[in-house]
Amino acid sequence: MASIVAMRRIYHDETLPQLVDFSIQHYTQRLAQLLKLAETINDRSRCLLLTHQQMLGETASTFRALEKFLALRAPLREDYKVTPTTGQPGVGDPTSSIRIGRIDRSLPRKHIELSAELHAQVQQCYETCLQKLGKMMPTPNSQSLAASTRAA
Repeated sequence: MASIVAMRRIYHDETLPQLVDFSIQHYTQRLAQLLKLAETINDRSRCLLLTHQQMLGETASTFRALEKFLALRAPLREDYKVTPTTGQPGVGDPTSSIRIGRIDRSLPRKHIELSAELHAQVQQCYETCLQKLGKMMPTPNSQSLAASTRAA
């Protein structure tokens, strides 16, 4: 959610409480949309569940699973080409981190302060979504999926 707040802050002049309210609503709606999409597709062979934790913590095996799922002819890599539009607002991630040209695990994680009640509400929404999606589609590593639920 912190990334949603950071991104919205670039484009909108809102107070922090407004940004947080928007990010909670946006995040929970996106999770609901993911569930609805998976239900609509209703075909385990056409879906693959990947988490942020898997992408950063198990990059090689997660990339191999994604390559296989997408039937890619070339392997995915942790580095990428930085182009003149990389990091430009409206084209994707406008933060300076994207201009590094590689996955950088040393970047500090962004955090926003939520009340214990709001944090529990958002965490429950994430865990419920992940649990339901995990029953509807394969994941590269079910053990890391369980860890993702606890780490979110």
